[in-house]
Amino acid sequence: AVRKLCVLLDQTFMSCSNAGTARHWDVSGTCLRTLQLGSNFLYSMCALVESFAVTGEGGNLYMLNAEGGVTQGIQIPALSIWCCAPLPDGDVIVGGSDGVARIFSSHPMKQAPLQDREQMKEQLAAQKHSKQSLGDLELSKLQGPEA
Repeated sequence: AVRKLCVLLDQTFMSCSNAGTARHWDVSGTCLRTLQLGSNFLYSMCALVESFAVTGEGGNLYMLNAEGGVTQGIQIPALSIWCCAPLPDGDVIVGGSDGVARIFSSHPMKQAPLQDREQMKEQLAAQKHSKQSLGDLELSKLQGPEA
């Protein structure tokens, strides 16, 4: 299923899907390029000044260059990143299932203070740990389907 369309200035558009793909299309419906960004659903995308942002399940924000190459993958401490939008200054804002909107910038002067970035790393580590357990059970210690 197609989740989001993003019209570009050159008479083409991009789409993202449940199949974990972002596709570049011309207006006649010809697919010009397919990018596989993993197996998780992709929910949103937006065009930025010289790049694209794509978000999806698993708390992922992908930054793509104009040629469609992944230039950066950012893990966010949320189960899903539902939406993204460009800001007038070229930054991107994303909204997640955790109820938080976050702004990302490539400009060092506009980036979050070190304390906030460290807190995000801690949240990611806690999230990773919680995926390895279910209550008091450690999932890695459970028997597999062969049991």
